[in-house]
Amino acid sequence: MLLMRSHYRGSLVVKWLGHYFFYSLFSLLLASLPLTALSAGVVRPPAVAGAFYPADSLELYQTVSGLLDHSKLLSPRVKPVGLICPHAGYVYSGGVAAASYKQLQGFRYSSVVLVAPSHREYFGHAAVYCSGGYRTPLGTLAVDSTLAGRIVAAGGGLVQSSLHGHIQDKLPLGEHALEVQLPFLQVQLGSFRLVPIVMGDQSPALCHALALALAEALKDRKDVLLVASSDLSHFHTYEEANAIDSRLISLVANYDFTRLQSALSRGEVEACGGGPVVAVMEASNKLGADSARIVSHANSGDVTDDKSRVVGYLSAVLYKTDNLKKQPKNSSVTGGPMGLSAKEKQYLLQLARQTIVSAVKGDSLPVPRAITAVLAEKRGAFVTIKKNGQLRGCIGMILAIRPLAETVGEMA
Repeated sequence: MLLMRSHYRGSLVVKWLGHYFFYSLFSLLLASLPLTALSAGVVRPPAVAGAFYPADSLELYQTVSGLLDHSKLLSPRVKPVGLICPHAGYVYSGGVAAASYKQLQGFRYSSVVLVAPSHREYFGHAAVYCSGGYRTPLGTLAVDSTLAGRIVAAGGGLVQSSLHGHIQDKLPLGEHALEVQLPFLQVQLGSFRLVPIVMGDQSPALCHALALALAEALKDRKDVLLVASSDLSHFHTYEEANAIDSRLISLVANYDFTRLQSALSRGEVEACGGGPVVAVMEASNKLGADSARIVSHANSGDVTDDKSRVVGYLSAVLYKTDNLKKQPKNSSVTGGPMGLSAKEKQYLLQLARQTIVSAVKGDSLPVPRAITAVLAEKRGAFVTIKKNGQLRGCIGMILAIRPLAETVGEMA
């Protein structure tokens, strides 16, 4: 049984509750709103759900949770200042991305600044989405408007409050590089605010300006995570891609963002999100990060066995070496400790088991009781059944709308 604090608000409409028609209609209405309305703070709807990752909320949660479960925690543990993650479809790069996001387990962040490249349009600035929110099938992430405003104010005109790269009504498929990161963050962190940034240009000047703006806005914050979204080389043979990508990986591992910027400019290495990687590495460095650890790297040929034209993927963690001495205890609970006592855990496990057995036998179901104040809190929960270690069933509620004890009983 997986317990998870629910922090998603107001946007998750689940198919099995019979509101799928309303969800679809609402998404269409959002997509049809003019840019003036969107700039007033309307939630940005998902653009690539069903293409790059599952559109169904339960399937998406299970997919991300499965990828995280198959990833390993680094040892020794250290709280990341920044992450580098790939942004291809989950079937291709999901495992590599999960390897980075796994390292957030047990840590808390109040806000996440996510920097991604623009694949669909060119514009000469870094576009910060300053109000409203970003929605995925797992719910809506509210924008940290205060932090977004500080980043723009420190950006010297190259970092702007802008809808470019975020809202693309006239394109058949919107920008994916930022969006595909969000479900991993939602599952792993739960509650946080988002600052979405899309770079329409990746010149050295813009990379440096964004890095300075991030460092200035975050200089007094220890509770913000930076994430750079990027794939590596594109459409080389398997052997060529490994050679090109190994050079980039070496520069990241050595935390040499200056040489990385030069290598990107000269075409010695390739990354569609090279600018976000350089900007996040420089900003993290100014915030105290001095080390990078490569968590995973692969390419599409490792997944499809087609090694004629592949795309490379990398995940890495940026951190302060001094923080290696401050290691949290391991936790197997997604998103950090849930604050449950041994007695409360035992009661919920017993309740889930008794409910399932009674339902199968056709007996009266046990009545959930909030035996403590914690079990009376409104929380989401997932109940899973495994046989010989293999998943046999899973259903849950992400929204916190009922007391935890009642949620567990109902899901069971």
